[in-house]
Amino acid sequence: MIQYLNMLTTIIWIVVLLLAGLYWKVRFAIKIISAVVNTLQQPFGILLKLFKNYQQLKHNEEKLQNIVMNLQSKETDLRQTAEREQIRTGKKLKQEVENWIANTEKILAAEQDLNIRFLWLYHRVMLRNSVAKMIQDIDALIQQARAFEETGLLSAERARLSVPETNFIGESARRCIKEIHEWASKDDNNDPNFSRILAVTGDEGVGKTAVVQEVYNRMQEAEANVYMIEVREGDVTGDELLKDIARAILGRDLEGEDERRRGILCNALKKINNPVLILDGLNQSYDLQKQLGIPIYRFGGEERSHGKLIITTRSRSVRREMGCQTSIVLGPLSDHEGEELFNHHLGHRQLHDPDIVVLKRSILRNCMNVPGKIIETAMDLRGECDIIQWITVYNRLELHRLRM
Repeated sequence: MIQYLNMLTTIIWIVVLLLAGLYWKVRFAIKIISAVVNTLQQPFGILLKLFKNYQQLKHNEEKLQNIVMNLQSKETDLRQTAEREQIRTGKKLKQEVENWIANTEKILAAEQDLNIRFLWLYHRVMLRNSVAKMIQDIDALIQQARAFEETGLLSAERARLSVPETNFIGESARRCIKEIHEWASKDDNNDPNFSRILAVTGDEGVGKTAVVQEVYNRMQEAEANVYMIEVREGDVTGDELLKDIARAILGRDLEGEDERRRGILCNALKKINNPVLILDGLNQSYDLQKQLGIPIYRFGGEERSHGKLIITTRSRSVRREMGCQTSIVLGPLSDHEGEELFNHHLGHRQLHDPDIVVLKRSILRNCMNVPGKIIETAMDLRGECDIIQWITVYNRLELHRLRM
């Protein structure tokens, strides 16, 4: 019995010793593992942070590309609109608009520099904050451009224009320019019979637009309050034309109901000293007061109004329905003037061939001394020495003449 107890005691001690040895080994292993983990934790954390930053940068890069395209589109639209409105009104850009254009150019240049630096992985990792800041700046510029759509691009101050002299070929055009300019400059406050609506009429291509553009330029040079609107082709509603007139005079679109917008434009015109409004290319009539907000009235045959209106049109019904009591007809060129205009746009080097000289006379007859047709035809033949091309142009004009 005693022997059996001694053996059991021995076994128990052996198990205890084995368990104790295992405990210390496991504890030692845990310490080793903890030390290794603590040693590797910091670099792994840095790598994880860099990976998250890289993912954020990739997201920002895609967002940056999208908003840069949006900003470029806004810049193009704004520049085109500003150029068009400046030509029409002669007004200067607002200072904040000029600043916006300058800031946009700078930030687009900075974005190009970022694209170059993105080629290097180190720079891609380090530029996360720069990209985020650029996104904020571009967003602010886009919001500012949207605000300009409401407030307008132009200031009330007019730019001083330097208008080149235009040497018109054609006695009819020179006469029309003189008569229109004299009419627009006339002091008519004491003349109850003076018609404030003038129509410039004539066949297609005779140069009505060129004539009123020259009048506009001369009045701009004299710092008169003149506004020119090129009416778009096709069926233009009164609301669409009202918007174009508002942009020309106020430099912005008008909000609100139709009646309110017409009232705003009417009041604006009344505050301008002797305004002259040019509507170029009318192919339908409009009620000046009810549709466009232009303050021209008639009561009992007596005309009372503010400012003057010039329209260009080929339509007799438009002139009649809009109450044009004064019309100036722009006629074609004389034979000599037509040939002079043709030679001016063609050049003289092609005229040494006697066959081409004969064809030129026939072509000029088919152009019927209409400046638009003459210029278009001369530009088609400019630099062309092949008589076959001259014959082709002649046949085309002859066919068009026979179909008229």
